Amino acid sequence: STAPAESPDTAVDVVAEPAEPEVTIDSLPRGLGLSDLAAKHYGNGCFWVYIYEENLAKIANPDNVPPGTVLVIPPAQKYHIDPNDKASVDAAKRKAFNIYRNN
Repeated sequence: STAPAESPDTAVDVVAEPAEPEVTIDSLPRGLGLSDLAAKHYGNGCFWVYIYEENLAKIANPDNVPPGTVLVIPPAQKYHIDPNDKASVDAAKRKAFNIYRNN
């Protein structure tokens, strides 16, 4: 059976709001690091810095994340992640330099 079509006088105009990007959750497999997760989700391992920032409460050392750690993978648009944009890649590399300098 088919649903009756909405009559024009009952239709409601809905203003589309920008959709909230979905949060992705992933766990770190044994033998892999944050850069491997970044390559999987963003197409370039240099974007590991954003996974690290999203999960500071769980990660003491970005080079030593225990296998099986469940991590939030932020949506790429949150940090303007674009593996095809040199400025985006360079920003991530600068952030990595600062993370290591301050640890």
